Amino acid sequence: VLTGLQRGQKNEQLVFIDFWAKWCKTCKLMDRTTFRAQPVRKELENFVAIRYEIKDDRGELQNRIVEHFDIVGLPVYVVLRPQD
Repeated sequence: VLTGLQRGQKNEQLVFIDFWAKWCKTCKLMDRTTFRAQPVRKELENFVAIRYEIKDDRGELQNRIVEHFDIVGLPVYVVLRPQD
C-alpha cells in the first residue's frame, strides 16, 4: 500500500484503493463484472490502483487502516489525491 501511495505522490496521480476480502461475495462479483468492463478498466488506467485484502486475523496495522477509513463492510473503494 505504501509503495502505491508513494507512486501516486511522485507521479501526482490519484490513488484508487480496493479494500476486499476472500470471503466477500460482493467483492468477487465486482471482480467478475464491473472491474472487467472495458470502460472501467480504461478509467482505472488514470489511477495508481491498490488492492488491499482485509483478513479475518487482522494485526495492529490492519486494524489501524480499517479504523482510519471507517470500514464497516466490504467492498470499500477509496480515492486519494496526492498531497503537496
